Parts: sequence; C-alpha cells; structure tokens
Amino acid sequence: MSIPEFLLNPDKQKENDNAIMEIVKELSETLGIVRKPLRGIVWSEPAVFPLDWPEFAVRGELALRSELKEKLTPIEWRPLLASSLVFETRFRGRERLLRVYA
Repeated sequence: MSIPEFLLNPDKQKENDNAIMEIVKELSETLGIVRKPLRGIVWSEPAVFPLDWPEFAVRGELALRSELKEKLTPIEWRPLLASSLVFETRFRGRERLLRVYA
C-alpha cells in the first residue's frame, strides 16, 4: 500500500487548496456572484452531497469529497466549482429562505 502524496508533501496540498480557492474567487467575479471570501477548504468523508459536487458551507468553507483529493487538479475542479456556484446562488438561497419561512 502506497502512502498518499498529500501526506508525503503537505505543502503541495496547501498550494492546491489555495489554487482552488483562487479559482472560486475568479469564477465568482466572472459570473457576477457576490459572496464572502472562502475561509478554507474542508476535505470531507462521504456525506449527503454527491462525489462530484462541491458544497459551499454556511460557515464560509468549501467542502470537497476526500475521495477526489489527489485525483483532480485545481484546473479540473473548475467546471465543478462553476456549476456548484451557479446552483448555490440561483437555487440554494431560495431553498434556505423557504425553509426559514415555512
């Protein structure tokens, strides 16, 4: 069994995380989405959201599935992040608002 690259080289993972956060910032500006800057990235275990779906947490973090941690480069995350940003902005806000007032 080989040791995962992010354990051998944590600085590289930090660079990748920073690059992903920069992509989110760039996409937000390009799409005209106003949002608070990300506080960080959380690599989570299987949860309720799909494997290929980045989840923007209420507390300002981006949750990504740990199964994809070494499998996708920051550039490969770009289309997933873009679709997630659009969904979050266009639909998730309404969904949360409806839950509050329901």
